[in-house]
Amino acid sequence: MVKPFELADFLADEIGKYSKFSKVERVMPGFINIYFSKDFFKEIISEINDSKNYGKINKNYKPKTINFEFISANPTGELHVGHIRQGVIGDVSCRILEYLGNDVTRGYYLNDLGVQIENLAKSVYYYYLIENKIKPTEEIADYNTPEIKEFAKELFKRHGNKFCNEKISKEKAIIRFKDLSLNHFNELIKLRVKQLGIKEFDEWYSEKEIYSGDTAKNVLKSFADNKFSYKQDGALWLKTIDFGDEKDRVLIKKDGNQTYFLPDITNHYLKFASDKKYDLVIDLFGADHHGYEKRMFSAINKMGFDESKFRIDFIQMVMITDDGKVVKMSKRAGTSVRAVDMIQQLGKDLIRFYITDRSREQHLELDMKSIESESFDNPYYYMQYSSARANKLLNDANKISSKVSLDDVYDSEFSRKLLINMYTINNVLISASEKNEPYILNNYLREISSDFHKFYSNYKVIEDGKVYDERVKIVSAYLKIFNLSTNLLGITPMKKM
Repeated sequence: MVKPFELADFLADEIGKYSKFSKVERVMPGFINIYFSKDFFKEIISEINDSKNYGKINKNYKPKTINFEFISANPTGELHVGHIRQGVIGDVSCRILEYLGNDVTRGYYLNDLGVQIENLAKSVYYYYLIENKIKPTEEIADYNTPEIKEFAKELFKRHGNKFCNEKISKEKAIIRFKDLSLNHFNELIKLRVKQLGIKEFDEWYSEKEIYSGDTAKNVLKSFADNKFSYKQDGALWLKTIDFGDEKDRVLIKKDGNQTYFLPDITNHYLKFASDKKYDLVIDLFGADHHGYEKRMFSAINKMGFDESKFRIDFIQMVMITDDGKVVKMSKRAGTSVRAVDMIQQLGKDLIRFYITDRSREQHLELDMKSIESESFDNPYYYMQYSSARANKLLNDANKISSKVSLDDVYDSEFSRKLLINMYTINNVLISASEKNEPYILNNYLREISSDFHKFYSNYKVIEDGKVYDERVKIVSAYLKIFNLSTNLLGITPMKKM
């Protein structure tokens, strides 16, 4: 049997043959210490500075065709902070996947059908009547958020009493209000998405259109023909227990109305049957959807598709504190922290940085006072300060013609740590994309910016009117990695502070 130190001795000899290592040590009882050579670090710097897409290419990485659905909020008002978290995490994940060469289709499922939309129209109508000095017959509106009241006021200014006079019934007015409200809040959602720096969605899946088409009928027929569905107590059920679901699920209720599950199944049928032939279909859901995956896996399997190509990732809740008190979230009551308010208060860059600061599987607490603090105790500004420092160094260095070639900088632990971290960005991006965890890139950015500050404090790039050539190359490489990372996070890098 080979002893650990003998194996270490053999491996050290083999590893030592590579020029990228300057020294390889054997340490009892069987450890190996490896030291990278200066030439290796110089190669890293040259590769980063010369490459247009550093960190993108990995011969072992196989790009996929991916459908990625996220946010999919009901169009019943403003997006709130929970939707912001879904939107930013989904957007950053798509950016990383696309950078690595994947063909990504971004999808938004529009819940424009059902009881909630009926209640939305009634709520807008309720406040529209109030604007017309008419007392509503209902006790209270189902939705009473500021944006509902604002839209009702806008309709009054635009139409006066057009929808509450003797020429139109309440029922017809509410039907009209459905269309007006859906159009208004869909456009509002698109505006907030744009303001948050989220790239445009490629597909908007309308529940109304999905259900009104023939696809849903064909899916139901297929389930019936294969005896995957059955009638009981006047309702139509899908067998989902066989995939570990706690019970079978209703597709059509006994009153003849669909459940939300049927158009959702149909939506996924359209994805899997698409000409794009997706290698992977991803849904990004809030934590309140836990347990939903089993019924969806069952439905996808029963439609004849490979359920291993389907994935649901979950995002935990967000908690906002205001003056030491937790802000209670209720979209209907109008107490949610709205996207529009956060955008106005913080701007999209601070929002995106702190949204990606934690794993999506962790609860996220946002302390507004800490986030707004414009000091270097704020990780966001400390990170951005490294960019401002690097940009100033490069600008100043470009004005100086006298160069000094000195490679002692590669002997420093500060430089080596920074360079090794920059070298590993491809692994960081692959890990973040496979786990759908943008916080991995966020943490990486924070780490390399901290490394750069240490490098800056320990090595002068410009001294006595001369530029240290190797050091300025490190600064240039750092900026490329920094700008790549911030671009993928959707954050604008600061050149000055």
